[in-house]
Amino acid sequence: MHILLTDILTCPRCGPAFGLILLADRAEDRRVIEGVLGCSNCREKYPIRDGAVDFGAAPEPVADVDDADSAERLAAMLGLTGGPAFVMLAGPAAAQAAALLRIVDDVEVVTLGVAAADDDVAGINRLYAAGPQLPLASGKVAAVALTGASARALLEEGARAVSPVGRLVLDPAPADAAEKLERHGMRIVAQEDGTAVAVRM
Repeated sequence: MHILLTDILTCPRCGPAFGLILLADRAEDRRVIEGVLGCSNCREKYPIRDGAVDFGAAPEPVADVDDADSAERLAAMLGLTGGPAFVMLAGPAAAQAAALLRIVDDVEVVTLGVAAADDDVAGINRLYAAGPQLPLASGKVAAVALTGASARALLEEGARAVSPVGRLVLDPAPADAAEKLERHGMRIVAQEDGTAVAVRM
C-alpha cells in the first residue's frame, strides 16, 4: 500500500469524514507492507498485511487479464493519460490492474475486494472491503471503474469518491444510473453496449 493512500482512506464504520491514522511496522520504498490503520473516532483497527488493507472482508480471487487492448480501452474511458493519481477498480475490472499500470505512467491502482496473481506488483493497492460504504474520502479519486455487481451496489459511493474533474465508469450501467448520478452532480457523457462514462456537471 502506497503511503500516500493513507491521506484518502477513511473508516468504513464511521464514514468518509473520518480519516485513519497509520502505524507502520514495515515499509519499503514508500509502501507499507505491515502495519495498522486506526480510527480515532470509533477506535477500530484495520490491519495491513502483505501490503493489503483488511477492512474485514475476505478477498475474492480473480484471474489477471493481460490484455493491452482491454487495458487501453479502460484507460481511455477513465480519461487516464498519466499521474500522479489514484484510480479505483472494483469488480471484474480489477483483473486489469497490472495491465493498466503498464500503459499509464505514475498512477496508483486501488483494487477493491479482490486478490490477483499480480497482487505484489508495485502500484497495486489492495483493499479488502465490502459493504455499502467505500473507505475513501469524498472527491479524492481521479477515476473509478465499477464493474459487474459493484456497478449497482457502489454507484453512489463511487460518484462520491470521484474528484471534481474525474470520471466514473459503470459496466453495466444500471437503468436508473443517470438519475442517481445527477443527485451527486454527475452526468453520463458516453454510453455504449451497456457501459456508461460519467463526469461532474
